[in-house]
Amino acid sequence: VAIAVIAICALAVSVWQTFETRRHNRLLVKPHLIFITVLTKGETEVGLFLKNVGIGPAILEKFDLYLDKKLMKDGTCGWSSILATFSLLGPESTWLQIACPKQNNAVQVGERWPVLAIKRDNLTDERFRSLIKILTRLDILIRYQSLYEETFEVQLRLRE
Repeated sequence: VAIAVIAICALAVSVWQTFETRRHNRLLVKPHLIFITVLTKGETEVGLFLKNVGIGPAILEKFDLYLDKKLMKDGTCGWSSILATFSLLGPESTWLQIACPKQNNAVQVGERWPVLAIKRDNLTDERFRSLIKILTRLDILIRYQSLYEETFEVQLRLRE
Protein backbone atom coordinates (compact mmCIF):
# COMPACT_ATOMS: atom_id res chain seq x y z
CA VAL A 1 0.00 0.00 0.00
CA ALA A 2 2.82 2.43 0.84
CA ILE A 3 4.47 1.75 -2.51
CA ALA A 4 1.21 2.52 -4.33
CA VAL A 5 0.80 5.81 -2.44
CA ILE A 6 4.38 6.80 -3.27
CA ALA A 7 3.83 5.90 -6.94
CA ILE A 8 0.62 7.97 -7.10
CA CYS A 9 2.36 10.92 -5.46
CA ALA A 10 5.27 10.63 -7.89
CA LEU A 11 2.84 10.55 -10.82
CA ALA A 12 1.00 13.61 -9.49
CA VAL A 13 4.26 15.54 -9.06
CA SER A 14 5.34 14.54 -12.56
CA VAL A 15 2.05 15.72 -14.11
CA TRP A 16 2.19 18.98 -12.15
CA GLN A 17 5.82 19.57 -13.18
CA THR A 18 4.97 18.93 -16.85
CA PHE A 19 2.11 21.44 -16.65
CA GLU A 20 4.31 24.08 -15.01
CA THR A 21 7.10 23.52 -17.56
CA ARG A 22 4.66 24.03 -20.46
CA ARG A 23 3.29 27.18 -18.81
CA HIS A 24 6.83 28.49 -18.28
CA ASN A 25 7.79 27.73 -21.90
CA ARG A 26 4.74 29.61 -23.19
CA LEU A 27 5.71 32.65 -21.13
CA LEU A 28 9.24 32.50 -22.57
CA VAL A 29 7.92 33.17 -26.08
CA LYS A 30 4.95 35.44 -25.36
CA PRO A 31 4.82 38.46 -27.68
CA HIS A 32 3.34 41.78 -26.64
CA LEU A 33 2.59 44.36 -29.33
CA ILE A 34 2.05 48.00 -28.46
CA PHE A 35 1.41 51.15 -30.45
CA ILE A 36 3.78 54.07 -29.99
CA THR A 37 2.98 57.58 -31.19
CA VAL A 38 5.90 59.91 -31.75
CA LEU A 39 4.74 63.43 -32.51
CA THR A 40 7.80 65.45 -31.53
CA LYS A 41 9.15 67.11 -34.66
CA GLY A 42 12.81 66.80 -33.59
CA GLU A 43 12.75 62.99 -33.71
CA THR A 44 14.20 60.89 -36.56
CA GLU A 45 10.65 59.85 -37.52
CA VAL A 46 7.22 61.03 -36.43
CA GLY A 47 4.02 59.04 -36.58
CA LEU A 48 2.51 55.81 -35.37
CA PHE A 49 4.64 52.74 -34.78
CA LEU A 50 4.04 49.13 -33.78
CA LYS A 51 6.58 47.56 -31.44
CA ASN A 52 6.99 44.09 -29.96
CA VAL A 53 7.97 44.56 -26.33
CA GLY A 54 7.36 40.91 -25.46
CA ILE A 55 9.90 38.12 -25.24
CA GLY A 56 8.84 36.15 -28.31
CA PRO A 57 7.96 36.90 -31.94
CA ALA A 58 4.42 38.05 -32.81
CA ILE A 59 3.00 36.23 -35.83
CA LEU A 60 0.41 38.48 -37.47
CA GLU A 61 -2.97 37.05 -38.36
CA LYS A 62 -4.99 40.17 -39.07
CA PHE A 63 -4.23 43.85 -39.74
CA ASP A 64 -7.43 45.87 -40.13
CA LEU A 65 -7.62 49.61 -40.70
CA TYR A 66 -10.76 51.60 -39.97
CA LEU A 67 -11.43 55.17 -41.00
CA ASP A 68 -14.29 56.79 -39.11
CA LYS A 69 -15.11 53.30 -37.77
CA LYS A 70 -15.54 51.89 -41.30
CA LEU A 71 -13.34 48.92 -42.27
CA MET A 72 -11.12 49.87 -45.19
CA LYS A 73 -10.34 47.04 -47.61
CA ASP A 74 -8.21 47.22 -50.74
CA GLY A 75 -4.98 45.65 -51.96
CA THR A 76 -2.93 47.86 -49.63
CA CYS A 77 -4.53 46.98 -46.28
CA GLY A 78 -6.89 49.92 -46.77
CA TRP A 79 -4.18 52.57 -47.10
CA SER A 80 -5.06 53.52 -50.70
CA SER A 81 -8.64 54.27 -49.68
CA ILE A 82 -7.51 56.19 -46.60
CA LEU A 83 -4.92 58.25 -48.48
CA ALA A 84 -7.45 58.99 -51.26
CA THR A 85 -9.84 60.34 -48.62
CA PHE A 86 -7.17 62.87 -47.64
CA SER A 87 -6.09 63.55 -51.26
CA LEU A 88 -2.70 62.02 -50.60
CA LEU A 89 -2.79 59.14 -53.08
CA GLY A 90 -0.14 58.99 -55.79
CA PRO A 91 3.33 60.48 -56.12
CA GLU A 92 2.52 63.16 -53.57
CA SER A 93 2.38 60.51 -50.82
CA THR A 94 5.82 58.97 -51.31
CA TRP A 95 7.00 60.81 -48.19
CA LEU A 96 4.75 58.59 -46.07
CA GLN A 97 5.93 55.30 -44.60
CA ILE A 98 3.04 52.85 -44.27
CA ALA A 99 2.83 49.26 -43.07
CA CYS A 100 0.78 46.65 -44.83
CA PRO A 101 1.88 43.39 -43.24
CA LYS A 102 0.72 40.11 -44.70
CA GLN A 103 -0.69 37.22 -42.73
CA ASN A 104 2.06 35.21 -40.99
CA ASN A 105 4.54 38.11 -41.06
CA ALA A 106 6.44 38.17 -37.78
CA VAL A 107 7.31 41.14 -35.64
CA GLN A 108 10.51 40.13 -33.88
CA VAL A 109 11.31 40.98 -30.27
CA GLY A 110 12.29 44.65 -30.02
CA GLU A 111 11.34 45.34 -33.63
CA ARG A 112 9.50 48.61 -34.36
CA TRP A 113 7.47 49.02 -37.54
CA PRO A 114 6.28 52.36 -38.88
CA VAL A 115 2.50 51.96 -39.30
CA LEU A 116 2.08 55.52 -40.58
CA ALA A 117 5.14 57.72 -40.29
CA ILE A 118 7.24 60.47 -41.85
CA LYS A 119 11.04 60.60 -41.74
CA ARG A 120 12.51 63.88 -40.49
CA ASP A 121 13.99 64.67 -43.94
CA ASN A 122 10.47 64.61 -45.45
CA LEU A 123 8.69 66.44 -42.64
CA THR A 124 6.94 69.76 -43.32
CA ASP A 125 4.25 71.52 -41.30
CA GLU A 126 1.63 70.66 -43.93
CA ARG A 127 2.61 66.97 -43.96
CA PHE A 128 2.60 66.89 -40.16
CA ARG A 129 -0.94 68.32 -40.13
CA SER A 130 -2.01 65.67 -42.69
CA LEU A 131 -0.55 62.94 -40.48
CA ILE A 132 -2.44 64.23 -37.44
CA LYS A 133 -5.72 64.41 -39.42
CA ILE A 134 -5.37 60.78 -40.47
CA LEU A 135 -4.41 59.57 -36.98
CA THR A 136 -7.39 61.27 -35.35
CA ARG A 137 -9.80 59.36 -37.61
CA LEU A 138 -7.93 56.03 -37.70
CA ASP A 139 -8.62 52.84 -35.75
CA ILE A 140 -6.47 49.73 -36.07
CA LEU A 141 -7.07 46.15 -35.00
CA ILE A 142 -4.22 43.66 -35.05
CA ARG A 143 -4.62 40.01 -34.18
CA TYR A 144 -1.43 38.04 -33.61
CA GLN A 145 -0.19 34.73 -32.21
CA SER A 146 2.69 33.42 -30.17
CA LEU A 147 4.77 30.46 -31.31
CA TYR A 148 2.40 28.32 -29.23
CA GLU A 149 -0.54 29.62 -31.31
CA GLU A 150 -2.05 31.62 -28.47
CA THR A 151 -4.03 34.50 -29.95
CA PHE A 152 -3.81 38.11 -28.79
CA GLU A 153 -5.20 41.43 -30.03
CA VAL A 154 -4.07 45.02 -29.87
CA GLN A 155 -6.30 47.94 -30.83
CA LEU A 156 -5.66 51.58 -31.48
CA ARG A 157 -8.39 54.17 -31.01
CA LEU A 158 -6.97 57.67 -30.66
CA ARG A 159 -10.36 59.42 -30.60
CA GLU A 160 -11.63 57.91 -27.36
